[in-house]
Amino acid sequence: MEIQSQMVGYQETSHLKGIVATDFALPDKIPTEAIYEAIDEKRVRVTWQEPKDNGTVYYHKAESYLTGSTVRLCESNITQNRLTSGIAGYYLVADDAKDTNVTKVNGHFNTEPHTNVTADKITKYLHVAAVDVAGNIGATTHFTIKETEVPWKIYTGQLIPEGRRKCSSVIGRKVLVCTR
Repeated sequence: MEIQSQMVGYQETSHLKGIVATDFALPDKIPTEAIYEAIDEKRVRVTWQEPKDNGTVYYHKAESYLTGSTVRLCESNITQNRLTSGIAGYYLVADDAKDTNVTKVNGHFNTEPHTNVTADKITKYLHVAAVDVAGNIGATTHFTIKETEVPWKIYTGQLIPEGRRKCSSVIGRKVLVCTR
């Protein structure tokens, strides 16, 4: 038995120069469930869940040829790979409109899945859209911030018995002052 070898060209790396794969898919819309937490007597922290980045599906097939020939030696099966770039952050807009759509132009960029909003006497809306590393911006989610529905923290101070001095206590946004 005699074994003969032929020069077969192959590539030693998995990198193909000039071939770029890009994530073209939008991230999912952020779920509407959020946690509202009072930071102090005026600010509310809104925390949301990070959405899924969908990524783009690419199909691959490998073929091998003799060097300098168009004769195919073998070919692989077709494989499917999903390229996701990951969530880079969020574009945010806080205003008094129910349905503002967030864009790169009108939004403020934030990397964390939460932000602080100043609660006024009016209902505020926080509009948030996820953006992936490739720059794809998902659909806008609208959070409603009603001052009357925020679980404000209770701040209290030591109360001194009547007749001695003034005392004060803060409960949510109301101040109780004892004077004599």
